[in-house]
Amino acid sequence: MKTAPEEFDEEYYLKTHADIAVAIQEGVFTNAKEHYEKFGRQEGRACCFPEVDKRVAGGGIYTENYFLYPYKGVKKHEEIIFSAPSLDSEGDRPIVERIITAYHAAVKDQPEDFRYDKEGMWSFIRLYCRPLLNAIDAKDVEETGRLLSRMFLDYTTWGLGLSASTAYIAEKAPSQFSDLIQDRILRLGEAIGYYQARNPEQGVYNAELDVDTSAVVNEVMRKAGIEIPERPDIGGFYGVRVGKSIIHIRDISHMMLALQLQKYNTSNIIEIGGGYGGLVFWMHTFGFKDILSLDLPHMNVIQAYFLLKSKIDANIVLYGEENTAKEAIRISPYWAIDTIQDKSYNACVNQDSLPEMSPAIAAEYMKQIQRTTKEIFYSVNQESAAANHMADKQNIVQHLARDQKGLKQIQRSLFWVRPGYVEEVYAIIQ
Repeated sequence: MKTAPEEFDEEYYLKTHADIAVAIQEGVFTNAKEHYEKFGRQEGRACCFPEVDKRVAGGGIYTENYFLYPYKGVKKHEEIIFSAPSLDSEGDRPIVERIITAYHAAVKDQPEDFRYDKEGMWSFIRLYCRPLLNAIDAKDVEETGRLLSRMFLDYTTWGLGLSASTAYIAEKAPSQFSDLIQDRILRLGEAIGYYQARNPEQGVYNAELDVDTSAVVNEVMRKAGIEIPERPDIGGFYGVRVGKSIIHIRDISHMMLALQLQKYNTSNIIEIGGGYGGLVFWMHTFGFKDILSLDLPHMNVIQAYFLLKSKIDANIVLYGEENTAKEAIRISPYWAIDTIQDKSYNACVNQDSLPEMSPAIAAEYMKQIQRTTKEIFYSVNQESAAANHMADKQNIVQHLARDQKGLKQIQRSLFWVRPGYVEEVYAIIQ
């Protein structure tokens, strides 16, 4: 067995390969070097931070595939801001106590049917939350609050687009991470018409990456008919500062999707797979007041913390809490969809999760979407059909919809702000 090279960087290896950090946590490997020598080298895993090429956008850390155009350079790298952990030991206590109570109620009620996936991708990702869930199981309010206060800086939010891995690269190569955010902002600006699209056929293509992030975000807000929200820094959030809020790369997708949903003037909406709560935040900000967010119980914990700490003017209801308000943000485990009356929601949205479910679970969701929803199903997902963790290939939403009666595709296009993602709208046939 070959030994690791001299340049092997254990911190880099663990920060950028979260699955290995979890494997060490679980006692499968003694340390990072052992994994690299046994498996990592053969798997082609990078063992140290790549050399930065300052001549190109992304510096080679983020390759040209991440970017919309082949830029000839970057005019200005916007500063990446890292917020401090949002720990408020006394002020957070009521929030954390609510979250712990709701989680225990959900775990107690969780049905052990085919949807209780013990082998799929998200059951494995649950291991990244183990320190947090251990604290919740022990009903340790202080430790639960401490871990949630830094959830975007460790592995708790791995798989949600921002966690220790992304934070590590952003900290080590802030200019290159900034390039990536600015590229997405440019895409957003083109999508709303603030910038004109470049055209290689007309020779307007290989220009500088030059965007005004605040101006683009302000234009999005103007189109939405609102002001830029003053969102507190939550969980060690990081990104670029716009007004009094930090805008992360996932915010760009969420703003775009929330703006698109405004066109349909729906009074209430279900989100399947709420992630850390980012889309719910922007949907509510853009005028959606009655939202049901469904996800796994440990994801509900993260959503609840993020939304309760965001201080939005909303009635937020956690699982097991009695509330008869007509308009509310309800954060519930996935099986709550079973209790929804037929055709009681106008719209359903799914972003970045149906492909990652097992085929049986994804198919069941499609049935429930058709049953519970009156007007439209909005999907923003990738179609790579890559290998799923300990399961089949990832699903393709268009194929799932073809197999489900009562869904008619009325729109399909590439999603402006995220490369490789497809935006689809399906009409619900009564």
